[in-house]
Amino acid sequence: MKIYQVGGVVRDRLLGRTIHDIDYVVVGSTADEMMQKHWEMTSYWPKSLF
Repeated sequence: MKIYQVGGVVRDRLLGRTIHDIDYVVVGSTADEMMQKHWEMTSYWPKSLF
């Protein structure tokens, strides 16, 4: 399993701004597996292809 911070947190760190929230993308694990590891899910966005 790999976990990456994505979105505004990456931009804000690069620009030295205050971080207000952190978004993650998880590769190699299902939502159920994450819940079994006691991760709290606030929202779930299944994989999409652009």
